[in-house]
Amino acid sequence: MKRNIIYSLLWLWITGALLAQQKEPLSCIQFDRHTFDFDTLEQGEGLYEYSFRFRNCSRKVPLIIKNVKTSCGCTVPIYTQEPIPPGGEGFIKVRFDPNGRRPGRFSKAVTVFANTSPRFHLLHVQGYIKAKPKDPAADFTYSDGSLKFPAQATFVGSVQKNRIKDAFVKVLNTADTAVTLYSIGAPQYLEAQLPVTIPPGRLDSFLIIFRPAMQENYGIVTLPYTLITDDPAGSRKSLYVMADVKMAPNEDPRKVYETNPRIELEKRLHSFGMVPMGDTVSTRIKFWNSGKGVLRITSTRSSCGCTVTRPRQNTLMPGDTSYVTIRFEGRGGGYQQRKVWIYTNDPLQPELMIQIDANVQPKKR
Repeated sequence: MKRNIIYSLLWLWITGALLAQQKEPLSCIQFDRHTFDFDTLEQGEGLYEYSFRFRNCSRKVPLIIKNVKTSCGCTVPIYTQEPIPPGGEGFIKVRFDPNGRRPGRFSKAVTVFANTSPRFHLLHVQGYIKAKPKDPAADFTYSDGSLKFPAQATFVGSVQKNRIKDAFVKVLNTADTAVTLYSIGAPQYLEAQLPVTIPPGRLDSFLIIFRPAMQENYGIVTLPYTLITDDPAGSRKSLYVMADVKMAPNEDPRKVYETNPRIELEKRLHSFGMVPMGDTVSTRIKFWNSGKGVLRITSTRSSCGCTVTRPRQNTLMPGDTSYVTIRFEGRGGGYQQRKVWIYTNDPLQPELMIQIDANVQPKKR
């Protein structure tokens, strides 16, 4: 009985609300336009705005704008909030901020709710966002006095020992006066095409040339040089050339190792045999430096399901020995293979791979 009374009261309330809505006097709204095109918007220029104009086209009922919503929060609406008499006019101001937005075409919706039929009306703003011009100095991260460089070191790439490699070094002059780059102070394997005079606020470059045959190192090499200028904020600039020196096709590997490190591994294949599922097994693999230079282990990595620890001794003098520990997790089932990589400064073996295999089987009960 009580439930029936509650249902009856609820029904009466809903019916009354619907009748009240039906009895609410409806007005009329007429916009001057439903879409506005901003055309091209420049990033970094602040907010852009446009006001949609409308009038109350009803003869008797005041027009009330109840709410205005925008898509994505990209637009900020300001609108006439007091009732607008018949024949009166109002506005909806839409602001759009292109900063932080992806460049290209855009279209945003503005929904206007009012005491009209229909209850809501759609407006649109659209346009094209032009990317902010890139600051030329943004790519120049290294500064020395009035001059800026993309980096302190210029990487010329890979080069065979018997070849020559060159690269342009970009320079930005931030001084109020011209700066001349006169020459470089460097060993004979580096030379530069100078002088070059750079006007104030301008970007230029000079060519630096690397002759790897005139130095003895292989692999990744870092070669310092000094740029001589008339920069009033400091005439001498400390810079570097980096290169990956490879052995020439007809070069004897034994000659390479006369002055460089050489890594040798105890083995490059290890089988754990049968591994119970869920168990973890490990092994140690020894390596040593049989070359004449200092051997450095720069990093290690492994494939999924296998881990390798960095060796306790990462720097090995000629004749020194160290080891890596490799752990294998018995997951899944059946025959499995994994790989481990060791990265070094050995000029002919910068990356070595060790292969691991195991036969993972369920534990015996």
